[in-house]
Amino acid sequence: MTRSPVLILVLLAGCSSPKQKMQKCQQKCVGLKSDFAKRVCDGVCEKRIYGELDIDKLASLCDGDDPTACLRFAVKATDPGKVATKLQACCDRGTAECCGLLGKMYSRGKILKPDKAKGYGMMEKACTLGDGTACASPGLEHMRKQSYKRAHELFALGCDKDSKFACGLLGVLYRDGKGVARDTAKARKFLDKACRLGADSSCKALRRL
Repeated sequence: MTRSPVLILVLLAGCSSPKQKMQKCQQKCVGLKSDFAKRVCDGVCEKRIYGELDIDKLASLCDGDDPTACLRFAVKATDPGKVATKLQACCDRGTAECCGLLGKMYSRGKILKPDKAKGYGMMEKACTLGDGTACASPGLEHMRKQSYKRAHELFALGCDKDSKFACGLLGVLYRDGKGVARDTAKARKFLDKACRLGADSSCKALRRL
């Protein structure tokens, strides 16, 4: 269960900036048992702290090294140039989520002009910085180019962060012996994890092993 809004407000008392409030709130989310509950709790924190801030305030906070403000600015802003500039600066400061979001925007042509090479590069950086959701796409691109060793590294990083797609693709590498020795036990392990995380295709692949 997530913490109540009243308790969250009490926890935030004494914090001066939105960034400090977010950090304080997230500390309490860490103690929750499941990753799902933690994500819900983080979402509640973000909505309560940043939800009512306008675009100019978010831009100002982003410039002051507030990564959550940068991410929310990118979602709200309509100027592609400003979005790219803010996220790039945030990424350059080492925030994995900013690198990942910018990479996805480039690779998918969402808001920003499509640039798949740049997008995959940004997502790979995000993956190595700890954003598990950004690992599967650049890993798959390496897999397509038969750079299986690097694909394995990225899928492993993503799977460690509970990315269902990364786990599933890692299982495929072990199933097919691509870049690693064929290992049915490991293939089953990672496909099973992907299946439990909600990847239907991995569930089907698991049943065929």
